[in-house]
Amino acid sequence: MDLSIAPSIIINPSYGNNPYLRAIEVALAVKEVLQEEFLIVVPHVYGERQKKIIFEQFGDDASITLDASYGELMKQMFFDGNSYQECLEHWLHHHDAVGRTAHEYLEANYKIAMEIGRAPLVPLHIHPSYYMSFSRTSTILRKAINNTAIQINGHLLQEAATKRKILEDQYDLRFITVPGTFEPEDDDIPTPLTVRLPLCPAEDIEKGIYVTLSGMPEVDSMEDIAKSFGSRLYTNDATKIPGTIQAPPSIIAHPNIIAHVARAGWGAAWMSLLTDTPLIVPHYTPNDDPEIFFNIQRLEELGIGTAFHGQTLEEILKLQPGITAYRKSLKERFGNLDGASLTAVKIAENFLYKRGKHR
Repeated sequence: MDLSIAPSIIINPSYGNNPYLRAIEVALAVKEVLQEEFLIVVPHVYGERQKKIIFEQFGDDASITLDASYGELMKQMFFDGNSYQECLEHWLHHHDAVGRTAHEYLEANYKIAMEIGRAPLVPLHIHPSYYMSFSRTSTILRKAINNTAIQINGHLLQEAATKRKILEDQYDLRFITVPGTFEPEDDDIPTPLTVRLPLCPAEDIEKGIYVTLSGMPEVDSMEDIAKSFGSRLYTNDATKIPGTIQAPPSIIAHPNIIAHVARAGWGAAWMSLLTDTPLIVPHYTPNDDPEIFFNIQRLEELGIGTAFHGQTLEEILKLQPGITAYRKSLKERFGNLDGASLTAVKIAENFLYKRGKHR
C-alpha cells in the first residue's frame, strides 16, 4: 500500500521525548492488532535529534512520518523549561486557536483515521481519539493549588485545571498508566507501563551509571549528581556532559549499568523499573512543571527512585529489592507489563466499533 494515501494515526503529544515515543509505540501496536496499514503522523519539534531517537527506538519504520509544519504549531504550546507559570498563561490564551489551526492543517494533508494523544496540550477535535498519560493533567494542576512548594498562581492553576479537564473529557477512551503521578480516576482505564524493555546490547561494557538527558535545561544538576559517585558515565548525548561515553538508552538493561540519573519523568522511571536500575533525580525547582514535584513524591513513596541529597552509591543501590518487588506486584495486577499491547487491543476494539457504527 502507498503509505502517502494510507489512513493516518495522528500523534498529539505533550513536550519532551517520552510523550511522542510512547504514543508511537501504542500506534504501532494498534497497527499490529488491526493488521492494517496506517501512516503515523508525529509533530517534528526537536530537529535531527528527534529523528535519531525515533530510529534508535523503532528502526527505519516507513509508517512513521515527522511533520515539521505540524511540529511548528505544536511547539507553540510546549514548555521550554524556563517558567512554567508563563507557559501556562500562554497555553490558556492560545491552545484553542492552535488546536483549530492544527486540525485544519491535518485535515487538509492527511486521511485521518484516529488520534492518539499522550498528555495532549491542544484539542484537535478528531474522533475517534484516545488519551494516554501517567495521570490526568487536570488532577496534577488541581493538586498543585495551595501547595507551598509550587510557586504558581492558584487562580491560574484552577483555570488551567478546568480547561484541561474539558480537553481530557473529549477523548473516547482514557488510559492512565500505573505507576504514574496519581492513580487512575473512576472513568479511566488503568494500564501497565507503555514502554517495552529494550534489547540489551550483547557487548561487554565497564560498570557505570547512565544519564538520560531529556532536552530540558537541567543538564548541570544531573551532571553534578552523576559525577558525585565517581563512576564511569554513559549518556544519550555526550556533547552536553564532557567525559561521558555516548550510548543508547538500551544499555540501561545491561547488568553493568548500576544506577540511572534522569529528570523525574515517567519514561525514565519505567526504564529503571523494568531493568532493576535505581533512579536518581534532581530536586524540584519552583519554575518547573508541577508534575515533577508530584512525580518525585510518587517515586519515593513506591521506593523505585529518589531525589538526590548526597546519598552514597551504596545507599542508592539499596533500592533494588524494592524495585523488583514492586514490578512483581504490577505483573500480578495486570497479568503482564506490556501496556502498549493491552492499550492497543482496547483502542482497536473501540475503533472497529466506531467505524462499523458510522458506515
